[in-house]
Amino acid sequence: MKGIVLILLFLEISHLAFGQNLNVREQDVLFRKHLVRSLSLKDPRNIDLFGENAVLSEILLEAVEKGNLLAYKDRSCKEEVSRDEILTKVIMSNEDTVGFIFTCSLKEIELGEDIIFDKHRSEFSFEQKYIGLIIPQSENYRGITEPLAYFKYTDCIKVFNQDERAYSLNFSGVKVPFHDLFLTHSYKSYIVKIGNGNYFDQLYPSASKAFIAARHQENLLNDYLYKFFNP
Repeated sequence: MKGIVLILLFLEISHLAFGQNLNVREQDVLFRKHLVRSLSLKDPRNIDLFGENAVLSEILLEAVEKGNLLAYKDRSCKEEVSRDEILTKVIMSNEDTVGFIFTCSLKEIELGEDIIFDKHRSEFSFEQKYIGLIIPQSENYRGITEPLAYFKYTDCIKVFNQDERAYSLNFSGVKVPFHDLFLTHSYKSYIVKIGNGNYFDQLYPSASKAFIAARHQENLLNDYLYKFFNP
């Protein structure tokens, strides 16, 4: 029964998190694994949480436009992408004629996070690393899916805290900040990469095989985590 509950926590994205990014000391880290999640703002569950028309993407890109948020070329968040380079690809308003992508079309999000076992507290916690905005194939003149920009998660928190739109009202009218939604994994997503290897859809020739492989790797991870509690 415990194993089933643990699998549900990781595969179905439970409302409960093991820990909430508690600034784990590196000397206390017994286990660390990097997970890359794909989150669709078109999913009905995510629409309920984050709203329609990709408000999350709009908030981040408006912060870039105002010079309040640095954008990066890839998930390592080391090489910056200029504000002008981002804005030449995105239409920020109905009057703007520059660019080829509307912010409301950016509904594919990539979230990178580490899952950590803290031996001092004897618990798992999640450490969010970055949020990526992905240009979907259907909206890209090049006909491929590709990232628009990546943002350090700590920078995103500051933007969310300063924007009155960065809240969900889907909890009996109580405002729940976007940051809390990410911490508690209230959203719906699926894991597309584990560690520093390739994405599952890059490793396998068909979508079905990539899906099966992803599930297999998630199950291996869950089995490993389960053994922490059941040696």
